[in-house]
Amino acid sequence: RIQILFERNTWMMNSKRRITLAQLRGVSSKRPKVGVVARNDHHSPQEQTDPTEKDDPTANTEYLISDDEADNDDGLGGVSNVELIITSLVQNIPSSAGISPIVTRNMIYSQAACRTEVDRDIEVLRRDHVIMTFAFRSGSTDYVMLTKDYKALLRSHLPPFVSLDRIMSGIREHWDQEYFSKREIKHVFGWTDDVIACLVDDVCVLSHDNSRYFFSVPCAGKFVSYLAAGKAEIIRMMRRKASGDILESDLLTLKLKKSKLGVKYLLEDLIGGGEVKVVKCGMGNLIRLVRR
Repeated sequence: RIQILFERNTWMMNSKRRITLAQLRGVSSKRPKVGVVARNDHHSPQEQTDPTEKDDPTANTEYLISDDEADNDDGLGGVSNVELIITSLVQNIPSSAGISPIVTRNMIYSQAACRTEVDRDIEVLRRDHVIMTFAFRSGSTDYVMLTKDYKALLRSHLPPFVSLDRIMSGIREHWDQEYFSKREIKHVFGWTDDVIACLVDDVCVLSHDNSRYFFSVPCAGKFVSYLAAGKAEIIRMMRRKASGDILESDLLTLKLKKSKLGVKYLLEDLIGGGEVKVVKCGMGNLIRLVRR
């Protein structure tokens, strides 16, 4: 009996670490997770398979998952976890703010344990055309937007003579290109000087010295203004305190005068940017300034 129980437990542990590619696709991204090793097994013709796997010769390829991933469902989330974080963060934007569903990279950092993983996953999501990143003029960090949200926003701002599908196709083809020269932007998107000038006026495209052109989020100026003003207001308030810290529950009740983004949303950027840190205490989370 002991031998039987031992063999059964061993089989259960091994099966826990085994997942097919079709299952992996359902919860992960298109890239293989770090620590995942492919192994081909041959299945008998009598064995039933998922209908979605029928035409895919790699569908029944099994993947051996590491112990940490087997014991943690999030281990299979991979890149999709960053997408979920973005979706969750934009829900913190007050509807009264009247801005686009934008988050900063720092906000994503605040929700993740490893910044390197976040940076890598963001690049994969950019490549797969799931998100788009846009640089702040300061160059200190950047902000992120889901491609579907960006496409919906552009649709409401583009003049009728500009093709949205051609813009998205060009962005997809040149996903790793930070900016376009004037010659490139004319060639890739088929725009004339008049069209480029119109898009610059609508802030769909930003121009730097009329030689470099960057895609932008219309009305992003309001977001940048609210972000800077709100963070500065929170930091000033905390610096006036002798201890330089405040309970998170008390901070969240603060009514901002110069920003409509809300403390909860702004706090994520302050934490991810290393300007404040969270300290556990008996009364809850304590938000403390890193540099006073």
